[in-house]
Amino acid sequence: SEPMPASGGRIEGASPLTGHLGLPALLVREAVQNSWDARDTKRGDAPVVFEIDGWDIDTDRLEHLRRLLPVDALGGFTRETDSDPGSGLLHPKAVLQRDNVRLLVISDRNTVGLCGPSRSGSHWDPVRNGHPLENGQQRFANFIRNMGRATADIGHGDGGSYGVGKSALWMASECGTILVHTRTTDSAGEPIERFIGSVHGEFFVDNDQQFTGRHFIGTISAGGVVEPLIGSHAAAAASGLPLPSYTHDGATVDGTSIVIVAPRLHLGWETEMNRLRDAVRWHVWPKRVPGVRDTATGADMEIRIRWNNHPVDLPAPLDDPEIRPYAKTLLDCARNRNSDEEHRDVLAECHRPKKTLGTAKFRSAGTHDQNVFHLTLTDKELDAARPAGFEEGDAIDDEPAVDFAVPWGQMALIRREPLLLVKYEPINGPEPAATDVGVFLSADDPEVEGALIKAEPPAHDDWIHKIVPKDHQRDHRRTLAKRTVEEIRRARLQLIRSYRSTDPGERGGGEQLISRLISDGLLGGLGGGRPPKLPGTPGKAQPRKPRADLTAVKSYRVDDDMVHELDVALAGLGDEPTEISLSATGKGQDNTGTMDVDGLVTFGWVSAEGMTQPGDSFSMTGRDGTRLGLVVRVKGDL
Repeated sequence: SEPMPASGGRIEGASPLTGHLGLPALLVREAVQNSWDARDTKRGDAPVVFEIDGWDIDTDRLEHLRRLLPVDALGGFTRETDSDPGSGLLHPKAVLQRDNVRLLVISDRNTVGLCGPSRSGSHWDPVRNGHPLENGQQRFANFIRNMGRATADIGHGDGGSYGVGKSALWMASECGTILVHTRTTDSAGEPIERFIGSVHGEFFVDNDQQFTGRHFIGTISAGGVVEPLIGSHAAAAASGLPLPSYTHDGATVDGTSIVIVAPRLHLGWETEMNRLRDAVRWHVWPKRVPGVRDTATGADMEIRIRWNNHPVDLPAPLDDPEIRPYAKTLLDCARNRNSDEEHRDVLAECHRPKKTLGTAKFRSAGTHDQNVFHLTLTDKELDAARPAGFEEGDAIDDEPAVDFAVPWGQMALIRREPLLLVKYEPINGPEPAATDVGVFLSADDPEVEGALIKAEPPAHDDWIHKIVPKDHQRDHRRTLAKRTVEEIRRARLQLIRSYRSTDPGERGGGEQLISRLISDGLLGGLGGGRPPKLPGTPGKAQPRKPRADLTAVKSYRVDDDMVHELDVALAGLGDEPTEISLSATGKGQDNTGTMDVDGLVTFGWVSAEGMTQPGDSFSMTGRDGTRLGLVVRVKGDL
């Protein structure tokens, strides 16, 4: 158990990873990033091989695991047995008392493995075949010892930059326990095997000594540091575990296998591995599409999934009915191919400084009837797969891989260098847009890449310009990140506006008439029909007055109600962001005069980021040109 250093150090506790992702998506995203960052740049055209294996172990393998984990006396756990109530980590000894233990093994091959010094505080540059080993300086220390990542260890094209994503691996264990075996090279460039275990409990005190909550399993050095087993001892430790071989195309390769003991996957193996399959499909597909970096290159990664030696079918992105439209759109971005339709290709640019930020492209995915989940497990299917003994509301992670109800109508935001899918944003807009897909691919520009890296939180699932540091006056990273988000929003709104009616002279039927009346400003006075300017005092500047210009986008029926979607453009605010409040009101007339529409007309707001908020009023920060959506729902035939 690791004593608290006199100089201070990290205390185990909540992971810094936060976001909107469920366990399978978070685990897959972070593990894939770690493997990609450890890629062997000398591998040529060979892809990084990434494998996920689920296992039930008993008899000999379980006895071997028990011998590897002398954990009975460990402190820092709130639950000592499976039956203990409450929350908190389960003591690993409770897991080892089971007759059957689940293991989740995550492996990569064609990487440099966990090379570098085995402890923090020392440095040597690994070599292989007499040449410096790129992306290899401190991989063991950064993964096993350190929390956080030095800027000097971030390679060109890396997905991760914080050095905290690895915590998803022990977060995924009921008892915070992982075992790590790696085949790599030593300081002289010679092959070496290493094996070490780490258990992540909670901070605790024993006999007036504070402990961080971390525990290591290996061999104790003269200085009291737990070192990894090496050579034949590491091979013996790994031999009793179900690890894939270190071969690819008949050749021995380097890489790492991580064993997650008692993963928080409580549904049947087939269901759980399908959840992980969906997470790979939805969150890693850019790295599985061939020809993105160059027309002659293959995919970055080859991914395999199995449980108890049963292979899980993982369709290639271009063969996947749900993912294929996104993959084709990404290839259009990478190869600079434009659509023959307007408003479907947008070049994202910044003007001060002058810089291309990336490309946004929208494509039709298919018909509405095809817009269903063919493969992805839904909430309903996962709920039906809950094992006996689990009731509704029980603490069990059963979230689907994505948080949207249908596969299309989304825009995938991708950072170019690592082909990292940051997040999906809903396109929203009128009904036809529900069968569109969008892709934003950032520019091949180190300055843009650096800005977006700094805009990502630890889970790498968003771009937040406010967290980008501004070190000096000519540091434009925050501006580039902010403009990137704004240009993505502009591209999406441009697509939505392209669906509005192209024949304003046609009076049309009920839907068209109401849409035209809204556009003319007759249902609130804020629309396209602006009041004439009042004469001003000669020689005196007239103050600008804030206004909201409304434009009809689409009208359609939902059940028995009429829904009108409007585009709201702000003006008269100036160029600096300012806090504003918008309100929507309605009044009506019938054949007896004015009528009350309370309860008959409701309003909802859609922010530029795609977030929705019901109600009459909406507060936000805006300036000239800021846009948002307003949805008006009218009961019955009013």
